[in-house]
Amino acid sequence: MRAVREAVKVEKAEGLVRLVGDVGRVQSKAGTRAALDGLRIAESPGDMSRIAQLAAAKGGKTRAILKLAGRGAIMVTMATFDLAMWVLWGLLTAFGLVSSLKRTAERITERYCARRRRLRAALAAQ
Repeated sequence: MRAVREAVKVEKAEGLVRLVGDVGRVQSKAGTRAALDGLRIAESPGDMSRIAQLAAAKGGKTRAILKLAGRGAIMVTMATFDLAMWVLWGLLTAFGLVSSLKRTAERITERYCARRRRLRAALAAQ
């Protein structure tokens, strides 16, 4: 009885549910044959998730991409995602650098103006 309860635990079935959901997404976006081709190529549930992302982006072209590129299609999808993340972080870093440089220039200008005012006030007091 205990073995039956452990076999049906929800935590252990979560990965399987996610895999079936990914197969369903591929089937709805790209068709049944693309889903079957994806299952043939995928070696892990993570691969099927990437194929589902590819199907969401490319739709009916997914099967052709899987046929031509094979497992390379999964790697291209991940490489594209990684490249997009690098570009995003690069833009955010550049924005931070420009903001920092702008504020530094403002501080330098404020200090220079304050110094000039003090010098003028000192000269006027003499």
